[in-house]
Amino acid sequence: AVDRNEVLHELLNCDIMTQDVLEMMRTLKIKKVLEMHHNAITPPKNEKGRWQTYVDTENGRKKIAKTNEKDLYNALIEYYLEDEHKNITLKDFYPRWIEKRSKSVNSVSTLRRNNQHWIKYYLYHEIVNVPLRKLTSEMIEDFYHETIKKFNLTKHELNNMKIILKGSLELACDRKILSYNPFEKIKLNYDLCRFVPKKSNKIQLYFKDERTLKRWMKN
Repeated sequence: AVDRNEVLHELLNCDIMTQDVLEMMRTLKIKKVLEMHHNAITPPKNEKGRWQTYVDTENGRKKIAKTNEKDLYNALIEYYLEDEHKNITLKDFYPRWIEKRSKSVNSVSTLRRNNQHWIKYYLYHEIVNVPLRKLTSEMIEDFYHETIKKFNLTKHELNNMKIILKGSLELACDRKILSYNPFEKIKLNYDLCRFVPKKSNKIQLYFKDERTLKRWMKN
C-alpha cells in the first residue's frame, strides 16, 4: 500500500507549489479521514438544508452540520486528526503550514524558496521528527547553531530559513496544538554567522563642464 505521508512529502520535494498540489494535499487528508469515519454523510434535502453527519464520541454520537460540503470535511479533518496532535512532528505539520502560507502570499517564488529551505535545512535533520509538544528552546537553539556552522550561513539566510519553524510553531499555537511556543525564548549567537561586509559607496565625481573633465583626465 502507498504511504500517503510519503506521497505528500514527494509532492513537497518536487519544488513545485501550485494550487493543484495544494488540492492534492487536501484530497489525501480527506481520504485518510474517510477511512476512519464510518457514519453516513448526507447532503442537504433543500436549499436551506445543511450537510451533516455524526461522529462517535465517548459520550455518544455527536452531530456535525455545515452549510457546504467543504466545511463539513474541514470539520471531520479537524475532529479525526485531533488525536494525532499529541505526537505531531514538524515533518507532519509542515504541509499544513505551507498550505496556510500559500493563502497569505501572492508570490509563487516565495513559496518555492520556503520549500527549498525546508528540503535543504530541515528535512534531513532529526528535529523534524520530534513531536512539537516536546520541542524545547534549547533544542531549537542547538539546531540553528548546528545549521549555521554546517552551511556557513549569513545572518540574512538564517533569518530566511527561520521563517519555517517560527511560522509552524505560531500556527500550532493558533490551532491549539501547542499551549506554549518555545520559539519565543530562543537566544541565538549571530556571531557564528558568516560576515558579509557592506559594499562601500562609490565615489561620485561631478564636473561643471566638459573642459574640466578633460583636464582631470590628463592629470
